[in-house]
Amino acid sequence: MSFLEEFREIKKKILPWFYIFILLSFFFFCFGFKKISFFEKEFILPWPTTDSISVQFFLKIQRDLLPENVRLVVLNPISAFLVQVIISLFLSFIITFPYFIFKAFGYFLPALYENEKKYIFKILIPSFVLFLIGCLFSYFFLIPFTFKILYSFTSFLKVTPFFELENFLTLVLGLMLATGILFLTPIFMGLLSYFGLISPVFWKKNWQVAFFIFIVISAIITPDGTGITQLILSFILTGLYFLGYIMSKVFKKVGTKK
Repeated sequence: MSFLEEFREIKKKILPWFYIFILLSFFFFCFGFKKISFFEKEFILPWPTTDSISVQFFLKIQRDLLPENVRLVVLNPISAFLVQVIISLFLSFIITFPYFIFKAFGYFLPALYENEKKYIFKILIPSFVLFLIGCLFSYFFLIPFTFKILYSFTSFLKVTPFFELENFLTLVLGLMLATGILFLTPIFMGLLSYFGLISPVFWKKNWQVAFFIFIVISAIITPDGTGITQLILSFILTGLYFLGYIMSKVFKKVGTKK
């Protein structure tokens, strides 16, 4: 199959997801849920409004994560618009991500053995669950604690704390995505062992190195002065590392049977 034919095949698989992704993004940007009266009965329906789902989602983030004494500021006229666009794209991507993975694997399925197909479908749901757990952990624990610690230093300097709108959103979403990806460590380890790139013995011998790397990564992601969130995140990632070691042994056995 030529490169052009390969590209057409990939486009054929991915385009349905892309259309849904764009439509959902538009929906989140333009529509919000409102109470609509029909024949003296009220229904909650999606309706075109300025109080869109992206706006409602941002207001919830602001209520949950922004410290009480901190005020958001807009430094250029396009920031508010870009924030709504980014949120709409983010929500659409999270919701359609399983479908994207399904369509992407559909391209590779003809080249896989039957046992490989079974194991791929078995890890899809755990992968998505681990990713969501990482995002939720970041949202409910990591980000609030980090913001609280960092902004506490403003009181020592007697300055007024502000947070630029785009920086606030990109930091929140970036931390959520980064933590979600880090929680996929067991899946990555298992796949590397399955393809014979790294043996389970390597993972077992180098867990101390991995723990040190996790401490460094946690320090970058959670720059609070106490080190509490850094240690908690590094211990969680180390636990996931040992889970990945177990998965690598299982995946290795499957890989040798193909």
